[in-house]
Amino acid sequence: MNIYLVRHAECFKNLIGIPGGDGASLTPLGIMQANKLGEALRPCVEKKATLIACPPRQTAETAAIIGRTLGIDSKIEPLFASINLGVLNGVPIKEASSRYPKSSASMERWRSNLSEIEDLQIDGMENPWDFYKRGLRGILKYRKCENLIVCSTTSIMILFIHISNKITPRAGDGYKSIEFENAEIMNVVFDNSMFEWFYKILDC
Repeated sequence: MNIYLVRHAECFKNLIGIPGGDGASLTPLGIMQANKLGEALRPCVEKKATLIACPPRQTAETAAIIGRTLGIDSKIEPLFASINLGVLNGVPIKEASSRYPKSSASMERWRSNLSEIEDLQIDGMENPWDFYKRGLRGILKYRKCENLIVCSTTSIMILFIHISNKITPRAGDGYKSIEFENAEIMNVVFDNSMFEWFYKILDC
């Protein structure tokens, strides 16, 4: 299974600094980036590809533009929703630091690579293991796809990269933040041995 992880093109919430939430529409630059992504991914279509997107607006819009360029339909996959950041979800970073200082400080340590995902102390945040296993179920749902294009948010990009390296949210495993540029493409490959590992983790 060949997966092309595509971070969404630039959106208006990127200009403000808003993590999570319902998302935002693409900027003019973002639209240009999304069109270029379609061209960059064209070789995938020659081998037949399935195109899906995480739920937020910016990923859906990015996928729709890529789909028009490639001549394939895109669809939203709820299993690949970003991790729910509780009280910080959809709140501008500057505003969060004054409204939720403890949760905001914990998130800043994560962003600075000073902590792992298990260390995050954010009020109302989704359990990291629930998020991780949801991601595994999402991948298994598409395991028969030879080529899968996933228009992703940052948390989903981080999730896939760590899964590909068998890094779990277990303390000490090294599940840390990773930075990605808008419209960045990453490639991961999962074979049957990886799928067997997925099932073991899901049974834990």
